[in-house]
Amino acid sequence: MNVQVENLEKNMAKLTVTVDAAELEKAITKAYNKQKNSISVPGFRKGKVPQHMIEKMYGAEIFYEDAANIIMQDTYPAAYDESKLDIVSQPKIDITQLEKGKDFIYTAEVAVKPEVKLGKYKGVSVTKIDSKVTATEVNNTIKAELERDARMVTKTGKASKGDTATIASLTVLHSKAVRVRTMILNLVQVHSFLVSKISLSVTRLVRMLKLKLHSQRTIRQMTLLVSQQYSSATSTKLRVRMFQSLMRNMYQIIQSSKQ
Repeated sequence: MNVQVENLEKNMAKLTVTVDAAELEKAITKAYNKQKNSISVPGFRKGKVPQHMIEKMYGAEIFYEDAANIIMQDTYPAAYDESKLDIVSQPKIDITQLEKGKDFIYTAEVAVKPEVKLGKYKGVSVTKIDSKVTATEVNNTIKAELERDARMVTKTGKASKGDTATIASLTVLHSKAVRVRTMILNLVQVHSFLVSKISLSVTRLVRMLKLKLHSQRTIRQMTLLVSQQYSSATSTKLRVRMFQSLMRNMYQIIQSSKQ
């Protein structure tokens, strides 16, 4: 094996590796042994076809790719050591000659560690920076750290400079919200009371109006169903609608029964 080194621009180098034709023949035989079990030829069992027969039918190039990989895997580490370069990248391989009976030649382009040349550094003057810290700067830094890590504490009395005050309008809104909530609770209580009295009121109404038997039965069933659903209603608005619907349906039944 022969290795030639060519220095290129921008810290690049090219290694040209030449391998004897005899080594190429050995690599082709290894490639044949690797592939022979997957090659089928009429009249031969798999793995028993002679190498020259395969080369005659398909050409010697059928083994070139595997042979080239075998040679480069075996020879590149040795070429790396022989070049004595400080290589810092993977090689970019290019095959320049691959033919049975001739030397196998390939190139490997690599990046190398650059040479560092020191300039004139003796006699260089540097101005010293004043790093004195004043007491005011220390106090300001401490104050900023305290403010950053401070927490909110509730207090009573007049507000001082730097305090956080609650705006009065928020209190007003809170007061309105409490009044609205109280009104809603009262409305729910009123409707709950009304529904709890529906059964008694319906019985009296049926007796007073002397409705037909099927109308009496319909009103009682409807009242029982609304009373059961009322307690499981999820909102006040839904309960109001249920109560109003019950009253409308009862009125329609009463009107139709009179006819």
